[in-house]
Amino acid sequence: MKYWTVQSQEVLQILEKENVYCPKFTLSQYYKQYHELYDFMLKSFNNINNLNCEGLIYAFCVSVNDTIYPISNIDDFKHFISMNKYKIIYLWDNFIKNNYRVLELEIDLSFNDLALSFNDFQYIMPSSVNKLLFDPTEYKDRCDLILSNISKGQIMSSGEDYDLIQSHLPYIIKSDIKNIYEIFTLD
Repeated sequence: MKYWTVQSQEVLQILEKENVYCPKFTLSQYYKQYHELYDFMLKSFNNINNLNCEGLIYAFCVSVNDTIYPISNIDDFKHFISMNKYKIIYLWDNFIKNNYRVLELEIDLSFNDLALSFNDFQYIMPSSVNKLLFDPTEYKDRCDLILSNISKGQIMSSGEDYDLIQSHLPYIIKSDIKNIYEIFTLD
């Protein structure tokens, strides 16, 4: 399946040197702030796939009417990311600021990628804002449902006609990279 991921120059250098990149969450700039969520995602991924990864690659695909599809080319990826810019603007600005690259990957899927709506991932991220925006009981119930589905490896989309999906990969192998693109601004 085709996946799209955004990675740093450092990751590309590791891939060039070692032909594989295996992430470690403890080295992530976001780990300190979101360690409980990252640890939960990693534990769920490892348990479901019988692996022992130390981190995950976040990648994108799309859901159309609750069926997950790859995004076919860079123009479609740009369009779909731009269509969802309100969901991803803060993260994307960081990618631009740090000169990240967009990688087009073609991977033979032999694992459960814990695909879930990007909205749902944002929803379960620890945030004082979420607790203010939503009814506390409804928020807790929704978080519990999302976390339960993740721990069971159940694929989830938001039910929207088109949905940005976050998938999770255990590593990147250099030979899986089909193209590398410059990061782009959101329209």
